[in-house]
Amino acid sequence: AQVSQPRSRVVVASLFAGSEFAQTMLPARRNHERWCALHGYTYACLEENIAGRADPTWSKLPHVLELLKKGAEFVFWMDADSLFISDGVDLQWACDLGKDFVFAGDLNVVFNAGHFLARRGAWAERFLSDAFRIHPWPDWEDNGAMMILLGGGSADEPSSWRTAFERMKVPTRSPGECHRAMTQLLPRSVAEHVQVVPQHLLNAYEWPRGGGDLSLLRGDPILHFAGCSAEQKTQLIAKFAPCTGDPLLLLHAKSLPA
Repeated sequence: AQVSQPRSRVVVASLFAGSEFAQTMLPARRNHERWCALHGYTYACLEENIAGRADPTWSKLPHVLELLKKGAEFVFWMDADSLFISDGVDLQWACDLGKDFVFAGDLNVVFNAGHFLARRGAWAERFLSDAFRIHPWPDWEDNGAMMILLGGGSADEPSSWRTAFERMKVPTRSPGECHRAMTQLLPRSVAEHVQVVPQHLLNAYEWPRGGGDLSLLRGDPILHFAGCSAEQKTQLIAKFAPCTGDPLLLLHAKSLPA
């Protein structure tokens, strides 16, 4: 008989900073909590800006780093403006890739910081620490900082930042685009520690053409509302938060107004 491998210990981390934002996005938080409980994952929701910077999104770096140092085997970052939409898919497949950092990009870039899986160890801890040191940086906050490191830049050499950042501005929607990024764009010293996967596996978008319904039909695990306005996000999260991958709920979601 085949012996099943033990499931990895995963902490899902997110940030809902500010009371007004937290209240508006409460359906998303409830969605995260329910999905994590279903799969036996710990949910570590941060409620304050711990980065000491104007944009609270920087807080994801020290938050994930702290969870790893406290003993989490893997930490999966989940942006507040995103939902788990399929109960049948957990994160074990990403853990089984055997990499220190697993992520997806989109139609514009190799890496989107809305979702990533970090494995406990020296490489990931240094990566997160170095990314936090790439500041100030004018483009895309922590997302830009991590793009710089993935592109071969050094936190200690600001002169390397722009070139490395621009190198990462290519799409990674398909397996072919991901293969090109891994073999031709990422430095070998980085590529051996990371894996970029097709966008729909970790970071499907509703924007720009209403991709949420397609994501439900395809069975994508996560739907991200990046690029949508604050008002749109509130409406879309209310629409899609109940989705579990159940065909009946899928049909219900499709019947609701966008």
